Amino acid sequence: MTLPILGGLLLILLFILLIFMKIKIELFFLLSQSDNYITIVIVALFGLVRIRKKFSLEEVFSGEGTKDIEEVIPDFSWDSTKQLLKNMKPALTIMKAFIRTIRISKLEWRTKIGTGDAALTGAVAGAIWAIKGALISFIRSFLFFKNRPLITVQPNFQGFSAETNIRCMVEMKTGKAMVAGIKMYKEWKKYQKSSQFNGENQKIVRRTING
Repeated sequence: MTLPILGGLLLILLFILLIFMKIKIELFFLLSQSDNYITIVIVALFGLVRIRKKFSLEEVFSGEGTKDIEEVIPDFSWDSTKQLLKNMKPALTIMKAFIRTIRISKLEWRTKIGTGDAALTGAVAGAIWAIKGALISFIRSFLFFKNRPLITVQPNFQGFSAETNIRCMVEMKTGKAMVAGIKMYKEWKKYQKSSQFNGENQKIVRRTING
């Protein structure tokens, strides 16, 4: 077997492995009185590749980490909003189909709450239970959970405390992510061409009106 043929077979084998390979993503979110941060761990290539990043909430929501919303959506008129939603519909359909292929292998959501008043603490803890239950039911309506979510609310009747943390482990197949990415890219190119076409038409209309 010649070297080019062997190299081609290795590339085909690598491509097949990439298609069926799983990517595991672990998210940890902590919001407390003393510390606030998000940790993301990505594991790929059967554990050979491991990427870990930690961000504070100040970095995530600071002006440096995000663009001004006016730069992203400069016009908030109703007509422009309807047009934006219409343009985004194909992309949202692709994202919805891809999200349904994601598997949640672990979800833990723990909360500690105390208001300093026992009666109020009990009422707040009950409200948090209700909110968590509603959110988890909504998420389970379109995502598949391999294991039952672990949800806890720990009331502190003796003093003040406020802390919540979420640990979520997600699994997805590389092949399906690649297909979704290719479809999203095609829709983006269509949107760019449509925007350019509409822009040229508007210029022609202005020239006609202005003579």
